[in-house]
Amino acid sequence: MKRHLLTLLLLFVSVIAFSQAEFTWKASESSSGELVITFTGMLDEGWHLNDQSVNLENSEGVELLGEPSVSSSEQGGKTKVVITQRFTIANEAYSAQGYMEYLICTDGMCLAPQSVDFDYRSAAHIKENPNYAAELEEKMKSLYEFFDPSTDPLWKPVTPEALAAAGGEGGDGSASSGGGGWRIFLLGFLGGLVALLTPCVWPIIPLTISFFIKTEKGIKGAVLFGLSIIAIFMALAVGITTAFGANTLNQLSTSAGFNVACFIFLVIFGLSFIGVFSLALPQSWGNALDMKSSNTSGVVSIFLMALTLVVVSFSCTAPIVGTLLVEVASGGGSGTMIGLFAFSLALALPFMIFAMFPSALKQLPKSGDWMTMIKVTLGFLELAFSLKFLSVADMAYGWGILPRGLFLAIWIMLFAMLGIYYIYKAGKLWHGLLLAFLPFALVIYLIPGLLGAPCTLVSAFAPPQESDGTPTTWDVIMGNDEKDIWGSSTASVATNESVYHDYKAAMEEAKRTSKRVFVDFTGYGCVNCRKMEAAVFTDVRVRDAMAKMVCVQLYVDDRSALPKPMRVTVNGNQRSVRTYGDLWSLLETYKFGFIAQPFYAILNDEGDILGEPYGYDESVENFLKWIGNAK
Repeated sequence: MKRHLLTLLLLFVSVIAFSQAEFTWKASESSSGELVITFTGMLDEGWHLNDQSVNLENSEGVELLGEPSVSSSEQGGKTKVVITQRFTIANEAYSAQGYMEYLICTDGMCLAPQSVDFDYRSAAHIKENPNYAAELEEKMKSLYEFFDPSTDPLWKPVTPEALAAAGGEGGDGSASSGGGGWRIFLLGFLGGLVALLTPCVWPIIPLTISFFIKTEKGIKGAVLFGLSIIAIFMALAVGITTAFGANTLNQLSTSAGFNVACFIFLVIFGLSFIGVFSLALPQSWGNALDMKSSNTSGVVSIFLMALTLVVVSFSCTAPIVGTLLVEVASGGGSGTMIGLFAFSLALALPFMIFAMFPSALKQLPKSGDWMTMIKVTLGFLELAFSLKFLSVADMAYGWGILPRGLFLAIWIMLFAMLGIYYIYKAGKLWHGLLLAFLPFALVIYLIPGLLGAPCTLVSAFAPPQESDGTPTTWDVIMGNDEKDIWGSSTASVATNESVYHDYKAAMEEAKRTSKRVFVDFTGYGCVNCRKMEAAVFTDVRVRDAMAKMVCVQLYVDDRSALPKPMRVTVNGNQRSVRTYGDLWSLLETYKFGFIAQPFYAILNDEGDILGEPYGYDESVENFLKWIGNAK
């Protein structure tokens, strides 16, 4: 069944048009001699504040004091949000200029980051600087580029009428994040099954089942034991959701702090699985719980037994649970709940099933080195997976510490070490070679990537482009080996074998050549974007079709600073835009009324849309049909 974007587009246009929050500010001096600036805003029903930060610019005599505090209350169907930032005062003649940047979201989407500027001066500063206002106005003109999208025809919004006039049947794509709840559930359930095979859990299964079978608790006790495991992990999920808010983790996929923290956590988890050190809760906790369960009876006793299992198996389950939470973070509170429920269900089911069919216990493999091998394998996988998060932060902020070549080289070393480990532990050489087949095959596959091969199987993890000028995924697709990362390509524009990363430059090229423009809103942290590039854009028919258009790829999460900050007027209000990612995100929401990635549109050289927009769909045939209908 075809899933057109028209309805979704109209919905997002209406939501974005009426749901933006505007903050006002006021300043005062506290009795302790600090400057306090309070920002107050009203959010429509269904929207919440997701992130905020206060920044100083061109200030004198003040410094930020800690992080801003946030409080909220319900008022007449809306949410009143109050953000308070304190500052230390160094001298009486001080001035505080800067901006408060904030992000507002629903359960399913977030708007582009917005900001409110503040400018407060003490009485002494006003007295000493009588011409400050005029000087500030001139200073603003030199510091900012002022831009009103409503005056730029290339930015004109896509209206329902324009979309209907464009016609075309579109494709089957939708701007979906992919997978949704079922994907998270499957990931969690798989994680629980893997946890069962670790040396911390597997040996406990027959011991626990034997205990229930030999006592009057029987099947009922085993079922209660399993349900208690689920209840414990659900309590953890509720605790995480309560502590961080239902959607605090949502849309953090391009935050440097979040991604670096995920990288560190996964490295720690991976090293613990390999055996460099052991993650474990204090042994006294497990002993105390075990003693407590022995001295109690009934449901409480069974619950304490389940809690003992969770504590004792912490060293094996914590890395898996941590990795799961990192992976489902973009699902917010619901993703956490679904993921941990699935994990605990997989962990609990064997205890219930084997209690009902105790004879099946005899078929279980005995504990042995195979469990350690599974644990070590997980360790290497977590170390490899951790690089994805460091890579996202590295690309979004332009640090240049993890180029594609280094990323692939580290993966090659990790999987080569895993293969060598299999050979060492297998006992017999042919057993080891058989186990090492997949790791060594991946190593052989990745080696050409050091010389520029696309390595599409790992495109969802590896950096899509280099900061050192080596070919990007798009360069390989389009046959272009040289380009300026921000401006127009340095390759021959006559053949259009290039990919632009600047909207205006791409439109100028389209005007010069009278070609259509293929606009790709993407992100460094967008896994589905990499999947589309690997599955669809590498097809020779797609390459031929796209070679006839001017292609522009816009990263909405690029944190590189603009040459000059912009003051953009939207709906009569000014907002600051300081990074390329903010600019492209604003373009996507202002012109198309959409916020998800990947998001594709085809325009003429006047900026008019041709056919419907297109989203995530790995069908080459649907994509080709969509391009053909965009006329």
